[in-house]
Amino acid sequence: MKIQEIVSFPMANESIYKKNELNDEKKSLLKEIAIALKNCDLSTMRTKVSREKTSAGKLLISPKSINKSFKENMISAGWQNGNKYEFEYDVGKTGAGWREIDFYKNRVGCEIQLGKYAYGAWDSLKIANFVALGIIDIGVLLMPSKELQSNMSSGVGCFEMIVEPLKKVSFGYPLIVVSIG
Repeated sequence: MKIQEIVSFPMANESIYKKNELNDEKKSLLKEIAIALKNCDLSTMRTKVSREKTSAGKLLISPKSINKSFKENMISAGWQNGNKYEFEYDVGKTGAGWREIDFYKNRVGCEIQLGKYAYGAWDSLKIANFVALGIIDIGVLLMPSKELQSNMSSGVGCFEMIVEPLKKVSFGYPLIVVSIG
């Protein structure tokens, strides 16, 4: 699997591309993500048998297989899996909850989203929350390319579906959205 396209929202450029030691480290972490993706062999991940009317019996690319391979690659590169943050909230009732980021290393968060359409938007907001709370400096959101999406079950979101709406709003957090396939 490889990176097809990258869209960097304004503050992401400030976080990564300035010349200093910390930002050189963030560049190297982005390279680690690219290597982890490269080491995911999509040809071995066509294991999901479709039960949908229009493609019954067809072998599709399995999101679970991609997640498993990517997770193994990221952990072997020293990334933590599942950095959980607990918080209090008050919206009429007092309560507590938590948010979790898929991968975390040296203040960079990475989410891979291979689920339904709405979860890409949720993950971009979750990344913004982690930045606002000072837990990460920058977030990377990996989304299937349109081509990869066409080889998966229906309802899976894709890069284009998340990038276009984000371009239309003033997204004031350092976020890089990456098309994978």
